[in-house]
Amino acid sequence: MPGGNSLTSNRSVNKSGKSGNTVQTLLAAKVDKVDKEKTEKPNKQPKRTHSEVSNESNTSVDLTGMISIQRDLEEIKQNLEGGLKKIDLENATKDLVKSSDLEIIVTSIVKNLFKEFTSSLETKIDKKVSEVIGEMQEKIDALSIENENLREKAEVVMKSLSTTKKELHQNERLTREAITSSNYNEQYSQKKTT
Repeated sequence: MPGGNSLTSNRSVNKSGKSGNTVQTLLAAKVDKVDKEKTEKPNKQPKRTHSEVSNESNTSVDLTGMISIQRDLEEIKQNLEGGLKKIDLENATKDLVKSSDLEIIVTSIVKNLFKEFTSSLETKIDKKVSEVIGEMQEKIDALSIENENLREKAEVVMKSLSTTKKELHQNERLTREAITSSNYNEQYSQKKTT
């Protein structure tokens, strides 16, 4: 195999001495065939350059295609003119909330809710305290009335006791006088009998 690409060098001989077709011999035959076709082909026209292709395409575009393209461009232009402008975008973004503004708004809402909650809680507590105070006041009033009744009863008892005490003192005095008088009478009667 060293030495080139001739047909005889690409053919191999079997061990038995017969010549056979191998992959290399088949490829070499194909390459030779392609080379022959290239040399036998009739003369083609040379390849065109980019400028020639461009010139031909320019001439191939007809006038109706240009008019159609121009209409499309005008329609696009009108759509763009009727579309959004910078001022429209600025006006639209004015209403958008920035994150710092959002934080302020949320904080304000939370504070207001907390104030409402606190106010509601204070109102409920005040209401409950008022109810308890009302109940206690009723009990105090009832106790005051009961106390006054007991005081009046105590005064009546004290008057009665005072009257009883006076009567007792008077009875005691009268009893002493009676005892003294009886002693005197007894002594007198004993003197007379003696």
